Amino acid sequence: MAHTPTASDALWMGVPLLTWSGRCFASRVCGSLLRSAGMHDPVTGAPEEFVARAVHFATAGKGELEVIRSRIIASRETCTLFDVANLSRSLEDLCRQMRSDYLAGNLPQPRLAGLDSYFEIGVAQDHEIREMGALTGYECFYRAQLARRHYHHPVDPDGRLWSGSEENEVKPAKRVQPKAA
Repeated sequence: MAHTPTASDALWMGVPLLTWSGRCFASRVCGSLLRSAGMHDPVTGAPEEFVARAVHFATAGKGELEVIRSRIIASRETCTLFDVANLSRSLEDLCRQMRSDYLAGNLPQPRLAGLDSYFEIGVAQDHEIREMGALTGYECFYRAQLARRHYHHPVDPDGRLWSGSEENEVKPAKRVQPKAA
């Protein structure tokens, strides 16, 4: 997983990259940079695809990697990733738009309902053993956690993952009463 300075510097130097775009922001940065550099092929969507391509590139001759390297270098001057003038114009336009929205009273209204529940569920996970963004049932996992939490501490509907109707989907296991001796 490469991030902005690492991946963009590597691409500027023509170094071929391969990435698997997961669900979380950190796992998608490299894919976004590769696409902005005009390189869609090295962005994989599943771990199996990533491994297959990595094995392919590891066993491919130098010629195939040299073709990719040449393609990266050739697109350097024209790709979106390195178009600093366009980036500057876009950022300036965004600042103008934000100022205009502010003056017109159009301020963003964040939805904070349930945020404490999402936070506590996320913090309770052992991120060393589970990549949350890689879970195939990511939303179902969070809904189940919210249902468990709701069972003990009611969670207000938030319009994101929790509408309140999910509470019947998952209930905590019944406590087993110890047998009397």
